[in-house]
Amino acid sequence: MFGERPSELSSTETVDQKVWKKHQAHLKRLENHPLKKAEYYRRLKESTGVSGVRGLAEITGEDWSYIAKVLRVLELPQGIRDFLISDPSPDIVKNFNLRCLLELVHLNDENLQYSRFREMLNSL
Repeated sequence: MFGERPSELSSTETVDQKVWKKHQAHLKRLENHPLKKAEYYRRLKESTGVSGVRGLAEITGEDWSYIAKVLRVLELPQGIRDFLISDPSPDIVKNFNLRCLLELVHLNDENLQYSRFREMLNSL
């Protein structure tokens, strides 16, 4: 029948299923790197022409509020972002998780963000 999948192919993955699994695996690898994940979302947003986080949520299958939190990390000063991207040591990755980076974003003052960031680095 047209439109129905033969029973002998029921266990075979479709191209869409393979692409979806690859996409989900990529997102899992980015889970520990909020800045890289935010950059990924930004590029995805630009490449697909999606205008908001709800559109990204439809594409990725993730919660829109989580995506919005991750994207807020891009509001950090460029110096902090550059440092975190260029230093992929396990201590940095472990200690500068999404919650920690959002704490810096909520300070809303670049000088306060840099001073708090220095304090966090010194405590490592």
